[in-house]
Amino acid sequence: MALTKDQLIADIAEAIDAPKTTARNALEQLGQIVADQLENGVEITLPGIGKLKVAERPARTGRNPSTG
Repeated sequence: MALTKDQLIADIAEAIDAPKTTARNALEQLGQIVADQLENGVEITLPGIGKLKVAERPARTGRNPSTG
């Protein structure tokens, strides 16, 4: 079962004893900061969660399912 954004916000709000709007703003700001840093090539380490970095991958070779 996947954790939805709303469930995550509710869990954060409960954990820090704050309104859901505060938790939502914090989560959205975290997401924006992480995205901005990754766009700038910065590797992000979140202890207990993992490392985030942009990885260059070669393009996939496509195929036409009709022709095999």
